[in-house]
Amino acid sequence: MGFSAAQGGGIGFDSAQGGALGFAPSQGPGGVVADPLTVDMIEWWEMDEVSGVRTGAKAGITLSDVNTVTSDTGVISLASEYVSANSERLTTTDSLMALAGHSAWSASVWVYFDSLSGSGTGNAHSIMGRANPSATPANVTELAVQAFPASYSYAPYRNRIVWWHYTTTHYRELVYSTTLSATTWYHVAMGYDGSDTGAEMWMTINDGTVQTLSDSTGPTVASAGVFGFGNVENNVIYMTGRTDLDAFWSRRITAAEITRLYNSGAGMVYPG
Repeated sequence: MGFSAAQGGGIGFDSAQGGALGFAPSQGPGGVVADPLTVDMIEWWEMDEVSGVRTGAKAGITLSDVNTVTSDTGVISLASEYVSANSERLTTTDSLMALAGHSAWSASVWVYFDSLSGSGTGNAHSIMGRANPSATPANVTELAVQAFPASYSYAPYRNRIVWWHYTTTHYRELVYSTTLSATTWYHVAMGYDGSDTGAEMWMTINDGTVQTLSDSTGPTVASAGVFGFGNVENNVIYMTGRTDLDAFWSRRITAAEITRLYNSGAGMVYPG
């Protein structure tokens, strides 16, 4: 992990672990010093596999490879590469990814778009999502994060990343203000915080301003859902591009942690 216990608590990380940012260590099993970033972490996928099943570094959650998701150069090492025309995606039904079971949760995802061209309603890019494909109606969605091309039919979405959730009676969407470009890596940190009366959806790109949207209902698909990268299970919109270093927590991560995850654009490997 790149530190010396003899330094008397002045614990720092090398550049691959998030820069020389100090933190207060916590005691893990067997007296091992645990990195605070692993506290309440659900999973972290390095996405270093060339193809096939992707296995999480934290809890070992496996993502099934649907239609041969390959790899390409990532932020660090390899990233998963999705091709929309082939309906490629990585999926899991693991109950740990039932985000609605938590009063607050966070995600950290690096994303890269091979292209942001196209128009109409069929040219969005589904970065990740969790939905119940058997729900009635079928668009009951706990989490959907998508990016949209410059000529998309709905102007407010153009060259933007949007995340939303919706049920039979509730619909909320947060459109982040950063203008996207193709062939560029973006770090997206986002989540839901319903732990107090100021319940909200939140998102930041490249450690920028945190933008929020009040939401007292929160995600509601607590069971029977399918989580995946490259697609949201209940629709036919896929992604052409890559994701890397993808992680989830059952809490709201802090501003300092987001800065560390972004690491001035260099990212960081699994801190466990």
